[in-house]
Amino acid sequence: MRSKTLVTFAFALCAGTFIGFIELHSDEVSPTLAAVGLFAALLGFAHPRGFWRWALIAGVSVPMCYVIGPAVGIAPRTWPQPPGLLTYIGIGTFTTIWALAAAALGMLLAREDQQRDEPA
Repeated sequence: MRSKTLVTFAFALCAGTFIGFIELHSDEVSPTLAAVGLFAALLGFAHPRGFWRWALIAGVSVPMCYVIGPAVGIAPRTWPQPPGLLTYIGIGTFTTIWALAAAALGMLLAREDQQRDEPA
């Protein structure tokens, strides 16, 4: 892997951890979706060729926080209702689609920026 990809991957994992922290400590969905969208767009802008990877990491971090959080001693303020595997699959699907849209937007902005920098 190239160093830019490794740095972006490390930032994506840190962003996913932060997104999970936000999800576990809030009662509303808005802060989590804002963080997912912001970080996915930033990652898509920083590394446009792999925008789908960064969206996957950002989107899957939300349901994974309900597995990893309690394992390390961080209980969520509220659990998703109704509890069950289908709920977590639904949450993961929704947040991954949201992250994919945001990362694609970041990728498009990066490509537009690259085209603007090229001489005519």
